[in-house]
Amino acid sequence: MATCLNYNCEALGDHEVATLTCKGPRPAGISEVVLILCGNDLTDPSDGTEVNALIAAGDAKLVQQIRMGIGQGESTLSPKTTACGLPQTLYITYSGNIIDYSWNTTNFDFWTTLSSGYTIAGAIARLCPKTGFDDESVYLDGEIAFTGGAIITDTDEEPARFELTFTYKGNISLIPTPTGVFSA
Repeated sequence: MATCLNYNCEALGDHEVATLTCKGPRPAGISEVVLILCGNDLTDPSDGTEVNALIAAGDAKLVQQIRMGIGQGESTLSPKTTACGLPQTLYITYSGNIIDYSWNTTNFDFWTTLSSGYTIAGAIARLCPKTGFDDESVYLDGEIAFTGGAIITDTDEEPARFELTFTYKGNISLIPTPTGVFSA
């Protein structure tokens, strides 16, 4: 057994085997997200009352009927601190995409502003609700930056749309979906 320096600051929880025989693995996909604007403190992202208060105050934006995904995180590693040691993960950077087919002037301005260097403080993204699975969301607690914008193809065989890529540095948490925020 290897003897290693212990840089772990948290206990490693247990792994639970899911029963996949009847319903299969959890379907992915995100069709709704709350974008939390900078300068706001969200203490409990699973609290629908708190999230709705931010939306009502204009401190968060509810975006619905989109296609959103989050890719595998990429670790940024430290240099080795000893000759025989291993590099440690400093942080994880995630990237993802958002596609919105709701083409109108309001959304044009909204997505163009986001992709022009606007950053937000976090996001709560609801996984597509599926029968037999918990209603879950993922919480990105940290700065998110966007690139991309409007897509207008050279043919009428494809729809006009907005496609953005986002980058997020930090951890992603799986949380219960905040009640009363997203569509039923």
